Amino acid sequence: MRKDKQKLKCCALAAVLTCISAVSHASLKNGIMEPLPFSFKTSAIVTKADISADQLLTKNADAHLIKGFSNIQLGIIPDPLGELVITREEIKRQLGDAANIVKIPETVTVKRNGAILRGKDIADRIVAFCNPENAPAISVDLSKVPGNIILPGNLIDWQIDADGDSELGMRLLTLSGTTDGGSFRQMLQVNVSKTVEVAVLKKLVKPGEVITESMVVPQAMSLKNEYANNPVLYSDVIGQTLSSFKSAGSVIRPSDLASDSIKSRRKAIYTTVAKQQHKSEVKPKKDYLVSPGESVEFVINTGNLSVRLPAKALQGGDIGDSITLLNVRNKKRIEGVIVDKGVVEYAKK
Repeated sequence: MRKDKQKLKCCALAAVLTCISAVSHASLKNGIMEPLPFSFKTSAIVTKADISADQLLTKNADAHLIKGFSNIQLGIIPDPLGELVITREEIKRQLGDAANIVKIPETVTVKRNGAILRGKDIADRIVAFCNPENAPAISVDLSKVPGNIILPGNLIDWQIDADGDSELGMRLLTLSGTTDGGSFRQMLQVNVSKTVEVAVLKKLVKPGEVITESMVVPQAMSLKNEYANNPVLYSDVIGQTLSSFKSAGSVIRPSDLASDSIKSRRKAIYTTVAKQQHKSEVKPKKDYLVSPGESVEFVINTGNLSVRLPAKALQGGDIGDSITLLNVRNKKRIEGVIVDKGVVEYAKK
């Protein structure tokens, strides 16, 4: 291999020396040496790793000289976006006698303009993939996508694919493609969210009540997953019937709504509970859903946050009844509404 390179270099030098002879006669006029007709550039841009001498010649170079210099290697830039500075002494050493016919600057800066896939192109392709309909409510977080990707060769084609069917939340994408220097593949991570308008209750609402516009206010919320129990859209919640107690400040979810088959039953239960609240007689302790002295869970729902505290009932009652509790942690009295067996929810006044 080394002998082949030496042989190739000798052939190149032979061609160059032939050119040297012609140039020497042309440059000598009336016994005075004219300025050398050929020169190297002070800077050059290459597209491959190997730097040959012909790449540094100016445009007026002789065709034979270019051919001869094309087989003389001056250096290598392995980095696709790298740079190499070659001194005059190094160039002369590589050219040998051929250096006599070329004007060589003190240094030559060579930059490699390698093949890259621009970050902007990657970002545009990802956004189009994650939001094909260009919906303004969809947001794609590209903070973890690289700026540029260095390719093994000139790009032929490339594509974006997804690992999984989820459209919201963290998405793992595969960027793959082919170049004239081989194929490439890289994993990318993005976060996709969707901004929606949900309904937030303005007051305590009881089971069987039909939601009206006066009961709720719209609020923007960013959804970062595709859970089945994500909040119901504000536009879809009006006219729906609640299946359980919901306190003020709570968002309404599908699990909070009564299905068509049980709406009438929920309404009947609510009517019965409402009547019971106005009765003056006291029920026997054994008939209460929550009995005095019983340990219960005190639930505070605020938006998406749900806090549960241990408490003790100081009064008895059934679903919908407002009772007084004792906070086990700080020994303070609190008020709440019974929503289930052993569960009392905070009722905002």
